[in-house]
Amino acid sequence: MTIDIAAFLFDTIKMATPLIFAALAALINRHAGMFNMGIEGMILCSALGAVTFAHYGSSMLVGLLGGILVGVLTGLFIGFSHLSGKTDLYLTTIAFNLMATGGTVFVMYLMTGDKSTTSNAFRSYLVPNIDIPLIKDIPFLGRVLSGHSMLTYLAFVSIFLVWFLLYKTGSVCGSVPSVKTRWLQNLSVSPLQKSVMSPSCSAVCSPVWQVPSCPCPGSPSS
Repeated sequence: MTIDIAAFLFDTIKMATPLIFAALAALINRHAGMFNMGIEGMILCSALGAVTFAHYGSSMLVGLLGGILVGVLTGLFIGFSHLSGKTDLYLTTIAFNLMATGGTVFVMYLMTGDKSTTSNAFRSYLVPNIDIPLIKDIPFLGRVLSGHSMLTYLAFVSIFLVWFLLYKTGSVCGSVPSVKTRWLQNLSVSPLQKSVMSPSCSAVCSPVWQVPSCPCPGSPSS
C-alpha cells in the first residue's frame, strides 16, 4: 500500500487549523489571567451554532457570524460563572465540556432527527478555498500548500499577529495584574485588559472548522 505524502501533508495542515485557533485563544486567555479548559465544549457549541445559522440564513457569512456569536455567549457563560458566581474555574469548564458533549448531540437530534451528522437535514456552506499563484504550479509543494480554506491561511497569519500583540507591543495583560486577580479583588479592570479577552472570543469561530473562543467576562463598575 502506497501513501500519498502530498495529500497526507495537505490534510495535516487542514486538520491543524482549528487547533491553531484554539491554541491562540487559550494563549490570549492565559495572558489575561485565566486558564480556559472549556475549549472542547466551545468547539462543539460554535460548530453546531454555525452550521445551524448557515442553514437557516442560507449564507456562509451568516454561519460564520453565528459561530462567533455562540462562541462569545459560551465564553460569557463560563466567565460569569467563575468571576461573578465565584465557581471553581476548572470544575466549571469540565462541567461545561460534559454538558456540551451531550447537549449538542441532543439539540442536533431535536433539529434533524439524526445523532451523528447534520448533513442529511442541513445544507452545508463552505469557506472558499484559495489557490496561491505560482506556488500552485510547483510540483508536490503546490499540492501541499495551495488550495486550502481561507481560514487555514488566516490561522497561520494569526500566529504571527498574536505573537506581535503579546510580546512586541508591550501593552497587553501579563505585564499588568491579571483580569481575574483584579476582578476578585474588586479593583478596576482597564479597557485594555477587557478587550484582550474579547478578540479571542470573536476571532476564532467558524462554520467549517468548529473553532472555540475564550471566556469573556463582562465589565465590573470601575
